[in-house]
Amino acid sequence: VARMEEIWERFRNQGFDAQVVVIDSDEMIEPLTHYKDNETRESKEIHKDIKKFMARRELWGWVMAQTQRGKKGQRQMIVTGDDSATDISKQRRCALCIGVGDGKEGWGDDGRYIYIATHRYDKMKIGWPIVGDFERGVFYDKERTKRAERRDRHHHEED
Repeated sequence: VARMEEIWERFRNQGFDAQVVVIDSDEMIEPLTHYKDNETRESKEIHKDIKKFMARRELWGWVMAQTQRGKKGQRQMIVTGDDSATDISKQRRCALCIGVGDGKEGWGDDGRYIYIATHRYDKMKIGWPIVGDFERGVFYDKERTKRAERRDRHHHEED
């Protein structure tokens, strides 16, 4: 985490003042102290250090965590903290847990379902389908999502 802060500071000194830090996966972060056979304790230390870094620099932070691998061939739209791959206590420590699951049937390979699993300050256990454009690196494509919604409405009106 200290190395991340050094990198953030170097970029800021070069004129790029990032206000949000996105950490792709906490699984690859090394804790300052290793605890023999205690991954949960190491995870807590890492997350505590990240919170201190964000608070000290007045930043927003988003730490992504991997979920358990689903059953092959089975779609899973709603992803919750219970699906956490290693340490369920991560969900208890975060202010907002967003699950990204499979999109609605018929929405294509770029369809996803966003689910607010935990939110300390607002509504939770709600979700909605979206469509991205992953070929272009776009997570949420407003127009493609609207088109998919219109197709769904049109299809339901025909029923």
